[in-house]
Amino acid sequence: MRILQRLQAELAAAKGQSTPTSVAAQNAPAVTLILKDGRRIEAAGYALVGSTLWILNAQDATKISVSDVDVDATQRENQKRGINVVIPPNTSQRRLR
Repeated sequence: MRILQRLQAELAAAKGQSTPTSVAAQNAPAVTLILKDGRRIEAAGYALVGSTLWILNAQDATKISVSDVDVDATQRENQKRGINVVIPPNTSQRRLR
């Protein structure tokens, strides 16, 4: 999500326009990802690609395996703050047919 917003801002800057969505994006709450080893990661957003979870921040993107994420704990923590995190529980075990 952040990457798209950054690209939109660059495009608007090139056209000499302001980006009204950038203020809202800056105020968006961070997503908390809880790993099975107990680590907590705060991120501006995330993207799920196959069995890889990309953690998106303003300056970079980091990838981790979905199998390293405590999906239930992550969803519970974010629901407390009104954030809906969607990570299918068995993503790493799915097979293509």
